[in-house]
Amino acid sequence: MGVRGCGCTCLELTEDFELGEDVQIRTVSNALERGEISEIRENTIVLDQGGDEFIVICCAHIVSIEPAGN
Repeated sequence: MGVRGCGCTCLELTEDFELGEDVQIRTVSNALERGEISEIRENTIVLDQGGDEFIVICCAHIVSIEPAGN
């Protein structure tokens, strides 16, 4: 999988957010993913999208992270 070798860091992207916060993440493919920050790993962010749905996003593919709002 491409996530293993993406060689990026999430520290700068996530410094304004904490675990459990609802965010929306825009990716380089112009996708908008929304969820609760479940885990911040070295080079990926895990979003809990409710129920049994989780998404793992490589930080190199993130354009922006913003509060989700309502």
